[in-house]
Amino acid sequence: MIGSFGLVGLFLAILGVYGILSFQVAQRTREFGVRRALEANGRDLVKNVVLGGLLISSAGCGIGVLTGGVLAQLLESFLIGLHPPDPAAFTGVPFVLLAVAIAASLIPGLRATSVGAVEALREE
Repeated sequence: MIGSFGLVGLFLAILGVYGILSFQVAQRTREFGVRRALEANGRDLVKNVVLGGLLISSAGCGIGVLTGGVLAQLLESFLIGLHPPDPAAFTGVPFVLLAVAIAASLIPGLRATSVGAVEALREE
């Protein structure tokens, strides 16, 4: 049951990162069109979107690890026989979440490369 809750949480994290980045790409359509008109290659656009997703996710992971560490120390007296600050959990989970965030940000990043310069400039 705990594993299923973990998978639901991972799915919600994927969906959140994808939704935020998809919205950002939709809002920045004109910018991507101008960059394409100025001869920017698709790799730079994808890198820009993926780094944005990685920045958001790393900030969330950092806040989560700090909060989890503090709460684990506070709740340690309630957990008899368990040691809450598990190094595998506090290092493994953020790496999995960052890898998933990179994968989730590739789809909006690839969509940014399909923006045509003429269509983006014509929209406004």
